[in-house]
Amino acid sequence: MEEPNNSRSKGSSTPGLPPHIATLPAQLKKASHYTCLIGKWHLGFPPHFGPRASGYDEFYGVMAGGVDYFIHVSGRGDHDLWNYEEEHHEIGYLADLLSWVKCRF
Repeated sequence: MEEPNNSRSKGSSTPGLPPHIATLPAQLKKASHYTCLIGKWHLGFPPHFGPRASGYDEFYGVMAGGVDYFIHVSGRGDHDLWNYEEEHHEIGYLADLLSWVKCRF
């Protein structure tokens, strides 16, 4: 089985957390809570998988697992910093960028 937290799975429709699986953020959303994930998502890439498909209202971070903290690329050399489900280009050390993000609640 292929691991979803690997940059080689980008664009694949097989490895990842299926959106129909019940998750805590999805259950919280059903109860009218707002959910936000800042950091690393290791359970698959959009459009098939991703934090928003699993119940998060917001996401800012990386999806490939191991990412260069200065230039935000995966081991494959692909850019890997995301805001929602869009690639996000921002200059800065990744740990600093993550610590400055504020969710909109």
